[in-house]
Amino acid sequence: MEWQPEPESLAQLIQLLKSTNSADNAVQQQNNQRLEQLSQVPDFINYLLFVLIFMKDEDSMVRTVAGLLLKNNVRQEFNNIPASVLDYVVRKSIDGIGDPDTMVRHTLGTVVATVVEKGKLSSWPEVLPRLMQLLDSNEYPVVEGSWDILCKICEGCHKQLE
Repeated sequence: MEWQPEPESLAQLIQLLKSTNSADNAVQQQNNQRLEQLSQVPDFINYLLFVLIFMKDEDSMVRTVAGLLLKNNVRQEFNNIPASVLDYVVRKSIDGIGDPDTMVRHTLGTVVATVVEKGKLSSWPEVLPRLMQLLDSNEYPVVEGSWDILCKICEGCHKQLE
C-alpha cells in the first residue's frame, strides 16, 4: 500500500502553503519557522510530493510551492533521506509528468533532475530509458514534461553523461 497523508496534517500544510504568498513580513517569518520545523518531520517529503502530484484541485501556485520546497529539501538533506524515499519521489514525479499545468510539470522536472543530479545518474539507471519511452506518448503534456526533465538532467549531469 502506498503512503497516504494524515488529513489534518495535510490540511495544515495546505494552509501554510497558501499563506506563503502573503506580503506581511511577520506572516512570512512565521511560515519560514513552521516550514523549518516541518522539514524535520520524517515524512514531510511525502506530504510535499502528495500536494504537488495528487492535489490537482489546489491552485497551481500552492502545488508549485510544495514542489519547490520538496526540491530544496532534497537538495539540502539528500544524504539523510532514505534511498526508498528518493526512489518514490523519482517514480511518482515521472508518473505525474503529464500534469496539465505547465508550472507543475516544470516543477516536477526540477524535482527529478535534482534527485538524479545529487545522487548521480548511475543510481537511477531506469530514469533515462523511461523518459525516452515517454517521448513516444500521444499526449503533449507527457512529451513536453519528459523533454523538460531530460534537458534538466543533461544540464545538471553533463559530466556524467560525457
